[in-house]
Amino acid sequence: QTLESSELDTHPHIHLLKKFLNGQDYDELNLFIAAKYDSSSTTKKAHWSNRYHSYLLAPQYTNNNNPIEQREAAKDLAEQLKNQFKFELAMYTARSQSTTNKQEIPNNPTGLGDHVLRLIKMIVAKRGSYSYENLANIFLNQTRDINYKDFKVSLHKYLISSTNNYQAKKKDLLAFLQYNLANKFKNLYNEYNKELLNDDLLLRSCNKVIDYLTTEDQQEPSELFVLLLSQGHPLSLVIVLLKIIMICPNARSHLDTCIAKLIQYYTNYPEEECKWVINFFEVFNITFAIHADNVKYNLIKMSSKIKNSSSATSLDSYRVFSQLQEDDIVMNPED
Repeated sequence: QTLESSELDTHPHIHLLKKFLNGQDYDELNLFIAAKYDSSSTTKKAHWSNRYHSYLLAPQYTNNNNPIEQREAAKDLAEQLKNQFKFELAMYTARSQSTTNKQEIPNNPTGLGDHVLRLIKMIVAKRGSYSYENLANIFLNQTRDINYKDFKVSLHKYLISSTNNYQAKKKDLLAFLQYNLANKFKNLYNEYNKELLNDDLLLRSCNKVIDYLTTEDQQEPSELFVLLLSQGHPLSLVIVLLKIIMICPNARSHLDTCIAKLIQYYTNYPEEECKWVINFFEVFNITFAIHADNVKYNLIKMSSKIKNSSSATSLDSYRVFSQLQEDDIVMNPED
């Protein structure tokens, strides 16, 4: 027995099905399936947002209202996708420098083309005693056992100092960040100003700063986000976000959720109209892959003849070596 079209509209099961198909649960299920089984995310025909499934899954595993099984599955899949990207990036970095045969070079997992190698060198160049890891450790040691008001002053200085040593003209950026973040910090949890800093207050503060720099309402880009990218500073913004996570790793889930909200906001825009923000997502993805716990990148000087005309030129004399520490696999370019 079949139902007439008029009966279909009022049938309770059909009504529930339509409600499910138009609801958030279906969207989340569809995203999970696409992230797990869609192998076309790197093809030209795929939507640009498909490259960021690992971040788009974040709202599922950070939403406490979702079933624990769904949250764990989304979290595990997101980690798998991130590890896959880290592995593919390391392989591409190694092979693309070691051979002239294009057929032997693995697919570039990024959307930046060959320019990704120079970006990687720029990021890896910030090593040694002034690495972001060491600066974060120094900051944490210096702010131990201080009151919250003094902590906010130190946090402000930490975030704007050495924001991006790769851009010669950065005074305008530093001044812009200094002014805007200072205004935000003035009223940040002032009720705790006289209390000693603790882990909970550190996490809440870092999450708030992430909101300032990405999306304050979890729907639209924040004013700071738009202004920084409109001035052409995607790497600088990424470095500030990286420095936040360096002092508070527990804020990473919140950061990934904010990145997901930004991707969702721009997902209806054609790629041609939002290349500037896609560039930010690429730089973000690459930077955090390089600074992951289970991968290590090193910059090795391959020639004694370094041109002093610019730091960008001198990078041509270096090659990037990558090591996946978790599996103890070294992937170095072979001469």
